[in-house]
Amino acid sequence: MDFELRSAREKLEREQRERMQRAKAKADRERRAKAEAARRRDALEASNRERRLDAARAQEEADQKMEEVMQLGKGISFSHMFEALRYDGPGDKIKLPPSSFKDLSDQGALDKGPMYFRLSKVRDRVPGTSPDQDAEEATCCGVLEFTAREGSAQLPSHVWNNLFQSDIPDVPLIEVSIS
Repeated sequence: MDFELRSAREKLEREQRERMQRAKAKADRERRAKAEAARRRDALEASNRERRLDAARAQEEADQKMEEVMQLGKGISFSHMFEALRYDGPGDKIKLPPSSFKDLSDQGALDKGPMYFRLSKVRDRVPGTSPDQDAEEATCCGVLEFTAREGSAQLPSHVWNNLFQSDIPDVPLIEVSIS
């Protein structure tokens, strides 16, 4: 009988140890899962925070650029991209499309005196280069008339040569902004 009691007690102790080990293993798994979930949540929050900061920086830069444009343009905001076309004519005045006239007149630009535009050659910027490196690829001029076809700006030879000194792309694009 002692033998049976001893074997029953050993069996009970063995079962208790196994239950204890299973409970410890389960608690360890749950602890690791909670730690992993917390790590993922922290990484996601950090990523979202970084995205919000980037968006805020971009908005601040856009607001600052718009303020500069408004100051330079006497309260007028005009910046459009056009295909550059060459025309034979003297001087340094360009021809813009009629839609530009409408945009400028809607903002009251015609009442504020002569308008001067900054023309810059549009090209793919290499990451890490500063916009100052494009300074020699820009020029300033006035407008002769608003008779160019939509989507294009006509440049006299003098202005064309200032912008496209060496290389002429297949589709020469320029950005025209009021200065």
